[in-house]
Amino acid sequence: MNGRRLLGYGGICAILLGSILPWASGPFGISASGIGNGGTVGDGVITVILGILAAATFAAGTRDTAAHRGWSITAIVLAVLAAVVAGVDTARILSVPLVSIGIGPPLIVLGALAVVVASVQALSAPSPPVPAGWYPDPQGTMRWWDGLQWTSDTSGPRRGAPPV
Repeated sequence: MNGRRLLGYGGICAILLGSILPWASGPFGISASGIGNGGTVGDGVITVILGILAAATFAAGTRDTAAHRGWSITAIVLAVLAAVVAGVDTARILSVPLVSIGIGPPLIVLGALAVVVASVQALSAPSPPVPAGWYPDPQGTMRWWDGLQWTSDTSGPRRGAPPV
């Protein structure tokens, strides 16, 4: 696994973990988290869903496919939305007297930042080069690609599969 994928998947884990860790704590050890007695509640649900969707789109965006750009951009948008949810809650929590921010929202924001950085790196990575070899041209002949450009070397009419 390369560093970009490790950073992205680490960020996704941070978003998911931050979603279930305490979001705020108050006097007398009272804490509030994304987990309630009935399961994940409140904005923790939203950030868990965004984290899962970001994981799927980040995974699709790291593949060398024609659609990888769209998936990478979608992962960025989902991660930013998770960070916005955590940021809005952080502002709301900090406005309440005697209540302090828990570890959850900052962890979500850091995780989202990691996903964004990894996705931007995936978007800016060069496409894999086309290997040198014989390829069909529009005239029905085979033309040599040297790995950087087409050459003037051609072979006869195309018959069956191109030679390797």
